[in-house]
Amino acid sequence: MKVTEPGLNKLIDNLNTLICEDSLLTRQERETLVLAVAAIGAMKARVGLKKGDAPTVARREKREKKDRQPDPRFPRAGHPWQEDEKTLLSDALDSVPDEEIGKHLFWLSEKLGRTPFSVA
Repeated sequence: MKVTEPGLNKLIDNLNTLICEDSLLTRQERETLVLAVAAIGAMKARVGLKKGDAPTVARREKREKKDRQPDPRFPRAGHPWQEDEKTLLSDALDSVPDEEIGKHLFWLSEKLGRTPFSVA
């Protein structure tokens, strides 16, 4: 038997219909079917992962590495931090209250020529 995503969807729908019928099953049988639906859902996710892996690998092989284009707003992005930049950063942010730290991070990132993420 071949396990396909549509087949698993149909099976889950049928089991859910059985679970929702009050007069057909006992509580224990319902709990067992709920566990079965969970296991089938995990199988469905696994089938989706296997199906999705092949195109991803092919795309990775096809894609050529592009040269890094520097962002003119952040000319020092990608360069190692210098000690004086680190001390400037820590000195500037030590006394700033937590509520205002965002404004100062963006201002410092512009002054240092780095991305706000790297400053944070």
